[in-house]
Order: sequence, then C-alpha cells, then structure tokens
Amino acid sequence: YSNLVAELTGLGADDFAIMPRLRSLVIKRGNTTTLNDGLTTDGISKFFVAIFCATPNLASFEFDHGTHEITVSDRRYGVKVDVLPRLGDALVRSNPPHSLTQLRLAHVLVEPADLEHAVLPSLRSLDLYNCGVPSSTAEALKASLSLPSGGFHCTSLQRTD
Repeated sequence: YSNLVAELTGLGADDFAIMPRLRSLVIKRGNTTTLNDGLTTDGISKFFVAIFCATPNLASFEFDHGTHEITVSDRRYGVKVDVLPRLGDALVRSNPPHSLTQLRLAHVLVEPADLEHAVLPSLRSLDLYNCGVPSSTAEALKASLSLPSGGFHCTSLQRTD
C-alpha cells in the first residue's frame, strides 16, 4: 500500500502507518482565517486514499473540512462566501473499506454523482452537514443509497451574502 499511497498522494511511505485495528476516525479541520488553508477537491480525493489505505477495518469515518471565516479584508476584495471543495470522485478513487458503516461529512460540497459509483456495501448511516445539498437532491440521494430508516441526515448549506 505504501507505494500506491505515495504515488497518489505525494506522501512518502514513512508519512503514515497502517492501522488495522482502528475502527473509528474523526478528522475536523476547524475554522481558519486563511483562504488557502483548505483542501482542494483533488486534495480531498488524495487524502481519502491515504486514510482508507491505512485503515482497512474502519467502521466509522467523520471528515469536517471546516470553513473559512470571511474577514473585513476579504470583503474588501469581494469575497462574500467561503468556497468549499467538492467531494468529487473521492469515494470512488479511495475505495473505502467494506467495513465502513457510518460516514459523516461536513463542509464539503456533495452532489449525487459523487456517491453514485462509490462502493459502500455496509453503509448504514450517512450524515451530511453543510454540504450544499438541496432538499430535492437529498431525497434522491436517500432513495439511491438504500439506507435503513433513519440512516440519512442532511443539513443544507446556509449562505449569507
């Protein structure tokens, strides 16, 4: 795995360790005042590859990209809202472990196509918080994922200009 992860992420083989006993992982970036601190869409995909290669038995994964606090200086330059990265093909490229039963994403834009080809056979719970999913799309996502009753929660992105 180390060569694959190094090639896809640019990380060296010594930058991570395989953690076969890890069952739950929470990564929260938090808020920042620097616009360039966040991951890009491609960066999230590479990051997920590294995480899922290192955690083959992961059951619960929570990833919160965090937000950028719009400062007075940002407003002077016309920045009105935080630009969030998109999930994109991160769940397809990263090949999440088949043991994954709970997935929570926050502050990452999610579109139905992002989940369409993801292989998540054991997924029982998907929580999307501030992921830019309108209610009509949320219903379509819920239906397409075949999750048990109460297994899908979505809080839509709130934007203030």
